[in-house]
Amino acid sequence: MRLPGVGVGDLVGAELPGVGEGVFSQRIRERVAVEVVYEPYVRQQEAEAARLRRDEEMRLPGGLDYEGVFGLSLAERGVLMEARPGSIAQARRIEGVTPAGLVKLLAHVRRLNRLAATAAPVGGKVVVEGLDVTGVEDLETLDAKSRAGEL
Repeated sequence: MRLPGVGVGDLVGAELPGVGEGVFSQRIRERVAVEVVYEPYVRQQEAEAARLRRDEEMRLPGGLDYEGVFGLSLAERGVLMEARPGSIAQARRIEGVTPAGLVKLLAHVRRLNRLAATAAPVGGKVVVEGLDVTGVEDLETLDAKSRAGEL
């Protein structure tokens, strides 16, 4: 019924068991038609809600440098530094933090998590893809250090 030109009337005419003309009222057949059309969108919405629940449970590092989160407004940085939320869910509830700011914060934390996952101690130093990151506190310093290493 999601195909163009296919409707409930086509099912009634197809002589399927239990789908005759007098079996269901017109109202129920219309409701089924609506459910069929919107079902993919409902499924997509449920998947987005599940992703949001998963992301809300993401813990924020205790010493997170909000100055290093690219794209946060000064006001958002200020309220986040003052409140020091422990998770994305807590950050979402802080007055002054916008949905766009949350997306940027989430992306930053995911980037830090990926960086930490690829880091491995080698000879007492932390190495990320061949780069010594000992003493590096933020991504800007890391970026500058990696650029210097490329020269």
